[in-house]
Amino acid sequence: MAEFVEKSLEELLPVFEQLKLVQLFSPEEVCDFIKNCRDYEYKLCKQTKVAKDFLAYAAYLEEKLDLIVERRKELKFLHRYDQIDRPLKHKCAHLYRICAARFKKMEYHNKEIAFLHNAKMRKLCSQAYTRLLQIYAHLPENHVRAARFEFFDNNSAENARTLILMGLRKFPQYIPLWVTHFKIELRYVARLLERREFLIKTNDRSSHLHSKNNEEIKKSFDPINTGDDEFLKLSLAKVVFEMAVKTIRERGQKAGLIRQFIKIAEDCGEFTKDLVLSMREYMSIYGLELEEEIDQMELLEKATLTEDYDSKPLDEVLKRSKTQEKKIRKSQNSKTAGESWFGLPASEM
Repeated sequence: MAEFVEKSLEELLPVFEQLKLVQLFSPEEVCDFIKNCRDYEYKLCKQTKVAKDFLAYAAYLEEKLDLIVERRKELKFLHRYDQIDRPLKHKCAHLYRICAARFKKMEYHNKEIAFLHNAKMRKLCSQAYTRLLQIYAHLPENHVRAARFEFFDNNSAENARTLILMGLRKFPQYIPLWVTHFKIELRYVARLLERREFLIKTNDRSSHLHSKNNEEIKKSFDPINTGDDEFLKLSLAKVVFEMAVKTIRERGQKAGLIRQFIKIAEDCGEFTKDLVLSMREYMSIYGLELEEEIDQMELLEKATLTEDYDSKPLDEVLKRSKTQEKKIRKSQNSKTAGESWFGLPASEM
């Protein structure tokens, strides 16, 4: 056991030396740090391993990382990040990975992902999501989380599409998957258009061509008039919309899904005007707007208050349903019931 503990401490030996050398920690603090790490390593080498030992060690290293960040700000020392912070982060990620792989609980995977996300270790976080989906692929929200991370944090549209399509094969009726897929496709086109605008500006600054040639370049790279490029004409987003409408069966869910699509498209910018108009036309053709108005009228009728609502007691204003009153009556009867014949309470006689 001792040799494994010493081997693990030797891997962190350069970190201890650098902390003492650059005076982020005092010599006494470094000695306490080594001693506590040794105690945690001995706990991990026990014959019967417990998840709380791994989590406690990882939490202790996270506290030290936060302390190092504070000391760096105080001393204005921004060097030797690779020699101090990075090894501690990798050690902490290793502990979370072992804990999640050994005990296989959802909460341990979530803690690993949360740490990697906060530490901005995107490659390891992508691998952690892959391991999570290998075990908990039966939960559709995990596909949504993984796809959103891959696109918005890891900047990988291909991985995000792959995860979303895997989830849609298993859960075609799960609406958040369709919403995430639609949002990813629109945001990806928005990124491409922003990149086009940036390239146009850089070309205008650096080029020494004539004005006519510049006008031709601007026309060919116009972010609004996309020309014959089907991808920038939101063809993929239209396909996602059509497939979602065909797959979702209930009219109420379908209307709510289209409303979410319209809201997402309106938030993206001007290049989605035609798509928004086509979705609104679809709602008007199939009578989905009428259902929306009926739902709003029903909600207004329920929310309408009478003139003497303020004079009534609170129980009368907040009207209970029949099932709620039945449950309350039953609980009150069971509390007041005493002993009776044949072991039955008085309320059931």
